[in-house]
Amino acid sequence: MVRSFKKGNFHLSKKISAAIFITIVIIFSLILGIDIPEKDSVNDVYQLSEDNKLIVYTAHKPEIYEPIIQEFEDETGIWVEVHSGGTNQMLELIASENNDPYADIMFGGGVDSLDSYSSYFEPYIGINEGHLDDSYTSVSGSYTVFSSLPIVFIYNTKLINYNERPKSWASLLSGAYDGEIAYADPCTSGSSYTALMTMLQIMPLNDSDMSEDELLSRFVNSIGAEVLDSSSDVVTQVIAGRKTIGITTEEVARKNISGGASIEMVYPEDGTAALPDGCAIVKGSKHLDNARAFIDFVSGRSVQSYLSQYQFRRSVRDDIGESSDINVIIYDIDKATSKRSEILDKWSRLSESYRSGDDT
Repeated sequence: MVRSFKKGNFHLSKKISAAIFITIVIIFSLILGIDIPEKDSVNDVYQLSEDNKLIVYTAHKPEIYEPIIQEFEDETGIWVEVHSGGTNQMLELIASENNDPYADIMFGGGVDSLDSYSSYFEPYIGINEGHLDDSYTSVSGSYTVFSSLPIVFIYNTKLINYNERPKSWASLLSGAYDGEIAYADPCTSGSSYTALMTMLQIMPLNDSDMSEDELLSRFVNSIGAEVLDSSSDVVTQVIAGRKTIGITTEEVARKNISGGASIEMVYPEDGTAALPDGCAIVKGSKHLDNARAFIDFVSGRSVQSYLSQYQFRRSVRDDIGESSDINVIIYDIDKATSKRSEILDKWSRLSESYRSGDDT
């Protein structure tokens, strides 16, 4: 039976419950004059079995991963330890720990980013694979898709009129918005790298005669000297009016619009990518069965319905309806993976050259 997965209806974390229980025992022991065990003895009583653990590295924000992980703990009895950071930061950490992996799961990050690190992941075809969008499914099973995240533009409605908004990638790079675009560093932000590769894939379809290097240079000029550290900074900058336009994901835009922010969202007329993020099992996982259970849990109908209803994310399941009124391209994952280092190196050089005042 599929359990209802409702917003705000998650059980108290077992870690917190255990801490409360131990505190109560100590208080009553003091009241009744019972000898309290030494600290190490108390810890031994509640020592967590290795069979009952899961270590998760995640690129998701707490509002995404916390309720899902709490429900997973409640349903399975598995205790989860979470470490969070940027997509590239977490993937590099997994790579650096390759000889003695600490993590069991990488939760989050675009599938193009996960594909670039596929040698560090354990193949697994989960029980829900037949219901998942096969547009970006990993043939080898190195990752499982989690949610679909279209790339969009946002603009500050107090600073830009509706008719002045950028309608396409071509208009965004026209020069009219140079220095006014909030954009996170694609070297650290997975969604920003996806946006960059989306632009490079779409612009030649607009009869642009610019080469890849020329498009990168034009994009750097459009962004200007300030490149943001985190994708979460994009919407903050636009809402505050420090930038008038931003490049982000549909989820971030919808969530802030729903919260009353003075921004609106634009789906580029010339197309956008709706690349999923994913979840992967780390090769050499010390809690492999628990990791597989987590993959099956997050791709299940209950979690996927929750994402669609409450987290402004598009489900990747074929039995959960999502609107399809946007011009979505088939994102070239192979190119994004194979050219990742080359593109990011070029981006870094061009950005540094721009900031130093050299002609790009």
